[in-house]
Amino acid sequence: MGSEFTFAGWQAGGSALPPAAAVDQLRTVYFGSGSTPIFQTGIDTTAVLGGVDPLSLWGPETAVTDVLYVTGLGSSAHDEAMIILATDNAGTPYIFGMLNAFGGFGGFAGYPNG
Repeated sequence: MGSEFTFAGWQAGGSALPPAAAVDQLRTVYFGSGSTPIFQTGIDTTAVLGGVDPLSLWGPETAVTDVLYVTGLGSSAHDEAMIILATDNAGTPYIFGMLNAFGGFGGFAGYPNG
């Protein structure tokens, strides 16, 4: 995690928090009681977002390198997120933030909830 962790809602605004506050929010809101996180592999995340590449959403100052798609978040286990990975100026990888969707990204053909 960098000096800040960015939380962005799908088709909504976002905010950046210092690491300690971000970890607290991750523990209580996303990975807390009731969540059953499942990392989805082999999923076209651009298709999940209706043709929007999740790597393109963060601006040129962020060297985004990859995305991890996770389902089963939140107390109802119906929320989803894309965890955004980046590299710093020295090339060291870190977790930049996450794009979240309370209730899910809406499904798409090819994903079990689609």
